[in-house]
Amino acid sequence: MNSLKGKIIFSLFLTIVLFSGCKDGLINEPDDKVSLDAALMEIADNDETVASFEPNYNEEDALSFLGKTTTEIFPVRVGQRMRLTGREITRTISGDSAYVQYTKSFSGVMLIAASYDSLNSFDSTNIDTLISKPFSAEVKINMIFERIANTDNERRNWKLAAISLPEGGSINNGTTFTSDIEITSITLTTPSGTIVNITDPLNYFINRQNSRYREMPEFTRNGVIPVTVELNSLYESEDFVTVTHGANKTFKNRIKRRLELVSSTFNGNVYAKVYQGEIRVNALGGLFFGIINAVPHNVIFDDSAPVAINSWGLPYRVQ
Repeated sequence: MNSLKGKIIFSLFLTIVLFSGCKDGLINEPDDKVSLDAALMEIADNDETVASFEPNYNEEDALSFLGKTTTEIFPVRVGQRMRLTGREITRTISGDSAYVQYTKSFSGVMLIAASYDSLNSFDSTNIDTLISKPFSAEVKINMIFERIANTDNERRNWKLAAISLPEGGSINNGTTFTSDIEITSITLTTPSGTIVNITDPLNYFINRQNSRYREMPEFTRNGVIPVTVELNSLYESEDFVTVTHGANKTFKNRIKRRLELVSSTFNGNVYAKVYQGEIRVNALGGLFFGIINAVPHNVIFDDSAPVAINSWGLPYRVQ
């Protein structure tokens, strides 16, 4: 009898706990109300595609230097370590849509493991110096949210409908991206033969939860994707243009490859250059970012030159 009474009391207690933890069918939903800006930022940060950008942008250490060159200084490994230092959004509400620019600020260090002896070039066992160059950077991405409810909890009221490609770079005078080097277009070809050309990343929107926007490029596992990057550079010498990819928030198999210069034309103000390379798709499915980084020649090959870098992000899905 006492055992039956104990079971009834426990059942009532469990029912009370479950009922108090549920709200409209959701268990343990945060009951703290947040501002609209905070809710939009939280929704964006929880998106799988958005979350896959930073694991490739933050290379964490000097990665393998892939490609050959002849220069006075001989890099063996090159990478960048990025630490998030700030986030902010600006938004415009129009009807049931919210147009948001999400800006992330980073404190970065470019790491160049180098040899001053040409005989040691590309030999990781004979690195005679590690150059660390601190810099500040910003990354911007535009987002479109759509209203799906009108509750007192802003987290429930919006969904992320589309995102642009991210664009970022080192900061000059605390306000603007570097003008030493500027990516002007990225072109790639999908396995189906579709040519994707991007000239304005912040206005190139990709579908997240609304089919009227562009679908994300899809690649097959272990495939090779040709990539062409066009840019303007203030310098005649070959720049250091790379693509870093293969990581997401759970999979850290980062790959960094250098793109090769195929043409350069001086137009009276800048050198218009074309670089080509490839993305080697990994064997795991999921959502990933390829990060195109363009750095002037002297930043990598001169140990005292300050950092200048322009970066575009390219999201893709591996099936």
